[in-house]
Amino acid sequence: MITKLDISLKIARQASVDQLVAKQIVQMTLDAMIEALATEGRLELRGFGVFEVRVKSLLPPEG
Repeated sequence: MITKLDISLKIARQASVDQLVAKQIVQMTLDAMIEALATEGRLELRGFGVFEVRVKSLLPPEG
């Protein structure tokens, strides 16, 4: 499993930027992805994958 912190640390090292800056960049990227999914329902990152919002119906409680 990889966390946002792991991603931030790797970006900070590779880009030679402060860890806080890298953390903000990661969060801004994720926020933009969330916003795109919320408004468009679909996000396509070429060479990586496609994300789509799916609406599931709630199952009635058993018992």
